[in-house]
Amino acid sequence: ADAHPPPPRQAPLYRIAAKGPLPRAAPPPEPSGMAWGKPDPDGAAGAAPLIARVADDDATLRSLHIMAQRALGPDDWQALADALVKNSHLQELSLSGHAMSVASAEALAAALQENGALQALAVGTPATGNAALKVLCAGVAQSRSLCKLDVANRGATGAHGGRALGAACCPMSRLESLDASRNALGDDGVAAFAQAMAVLPDLAAMNERAAARAVERIESPVFERLRLSGVGLGDRGAEALARALQVRCALVGLWLADNEELGEVGLRRLVSTAPLLETLDVSGTRTGAGPTGEWLERAAASGALKELTIARSGLAGTPVARLADGLAAAGCVLATLDASGNEGIGDGGAGCIAAAMDREGCVLRSLDLSECGLGAAGAELLCRAGSGLHRLGLRGNSLGDEGAQAVAAALGEAVEMDLRELSVAACGVGATGCEALCGALAAGAAPQLETLEMGGNEAAQGGVEEGEEDPTRARWSAAVAALREARPKLDVHWKAG
Repeated sequence: ADAHPPPPRQAPLYRIAAKGPLPRAAPPPEPSGMAWGKPDPDGAAGAAPLIARVADDDATLRSLHIMAQRALGPDDWQALADALVKNSHLQELSLSGHAMSVASAEALAAALQENGALQALAVGTPATGNAALKVLCAGVAQSRSLCKLDVANRGATGAHGGRALGAACCPMSRLESLDASRNALGDDGVAAFAQAMAVLPDLAAMNERAAARAVERIESPVFERLRLSGVGLGDRGAEALARALQVRCALVGLWLADNEELGEVGLRRLVSTAPLLETLDVSGTRTGAGPTGEWLERAAASGALKELTIARSGLAGTPVARLADGLAAAGCVLATLDASGNEGIGDGGAGCIAAAMDREGCVLRSLDLSECGLGAAGAELLCRAGSGLHRLGLRGNSLGDEGAQAVAAALGEAVEMDLRELSVAACGVGATGCEALCGALAAGAAPQLETLEMGGNEAAQGGVEEGEEDPTRARWSAAVAALREARPKLDVHWKAG
């Protein structure tokens, strides 16, 4: 197996601690390594050599990904579990793609209760199912060190699946991050998940030492990141989840994308229970289509939210204006906003956002309004207002030559522009617009620009017979060549496709 330095593990951004911070595993000494578990050059596909390294407590093995080609049989699962009991160095383990039976889950769960080093675990396949997950998550809840669990798309279904997954996040658990996305839970499953999160252990049935440890965990909730994208969550499930999160978590990251039944009512309740939320993804929901957009203003103005993804959410009209009000509020720290795929934003919504960006103190650095129904007017307003922007995405809007010329003029006049990335791909820009934009940039507009994306425009200028010279393409090529000569460090993507 090849050795590579593992990615550094980030410390939690926030922690509630009635009795001080929870003890954490000591930082690993160098050297450290990662094994991907690829098949051996001699054709051996078993996992035994990798399991042996875990059993030997190899101090250089901190992260292990056993690829699916190295099939794990029942004996391998038991051997790996036995090895984990003795291991004190392995911090990350990925067993994704390996079929896990209930018996295998029992072996792994027992090992998790004894191991004190493992911090991140990804395990199972879409066929894992409720029974195996129930056993596994009970073991996760008893782990002394595990803080990150990935069981996305693992066949958890309905209330039984939700209850199994929620057990991993119960008050006894040290878990900080759970990815349970793409499990068919529905509102009933999410409600069961939320209920299981709040189940307290029977302290009277424990010995004194176990009871003391349980109390310590209960009084120091650390659950911070939850991914429930594509689980069939609606407003009813969101209400149940909000009640659990209110008393259980210090949530800083919440990913709820592609829950098509989730609307403004449910999300407003969730956001109100997470005042420390820094990252929120509700793309592919109905959360932008509500009548008021009140939650958007509150979230943006919270002083905590730094990254908001609300793509393909029906965002339009009043909610856009409320979002802009939040962006303009004192104390707003929102730096990344992805509202792409909302055709109802239009030039009017772009104008509201541009006005907010013009306010002193706005910290927005990345804005994606791709496929948002913008025209030349909206694009120009954004470019004139966004002196602090590092990234602006306008892909798929009907800018045309007029829009490209307006963007070129705005960038040329914005002497303090700090833009690093700009996309005007698939915007119907012809040769005239390309010449205007490339000319302005070649003359020094947007001096910090590093990447310009223009693909998907010139292909629409077809109609030239085979063998004939394409004058439009020639003008594009000449304009781009001149820009590249003037600014060789600027990466220009312009070819269609």
